[in-house]
Amino acid sequence: MGVRSKKEQFRIRFNRLRFWLKTEVLDFNNILLLSIPLLFSALLIASVGSIAKNWELQQQMNAKQTEMELLQLDVNKTKLENQYYASDEYQELEGKQLPGEVMIDLPNNSEIAKNKHPKLTLDERIEARKLSNFEQWLEFLFGSAKS
Repeated sequence: MGVRSKKEQFRIRFNRLRFWLKTEVLDFNNILLLSIPLLFSALLIASVGSIAKNWELQQQMNAKQTEMELLQLDVNKTKLENQYYASDEYQELEGKQLPGEVMIDLPNNSEIAKNKHPKLTLDERIEARKLSNFEQWLEFLFGSAKS
């Protein structure tokens, strides 16, 4: 049996490799040991993706909830403004006539009324405000002048 051809040697090596793969590498235990990390990796990737999506959805929900609260505050503010505008106080401040009120137009002040309280110049006001030394001390210590 001497010399084998290269083709036969290749076939023998190939068959040995196949036998080695079937018996040593691809037995049940090795397949199980190789598939567990792959399965774990796939589950890990799916879990991380799910967590990321849930986080993003939570952020969107928080933004919508904040927007809803702001809109609710705006609605409440508008209701309060409407109540205020309908109140007698606002009507009176705006000068609108309330039921039972009569509007009277008064004439402009006459010259006598305008000159009843003449405006003092700065020097006259300073002169009128002169205080004694004791009154100045009281104003300094207690913050108010006696009239």
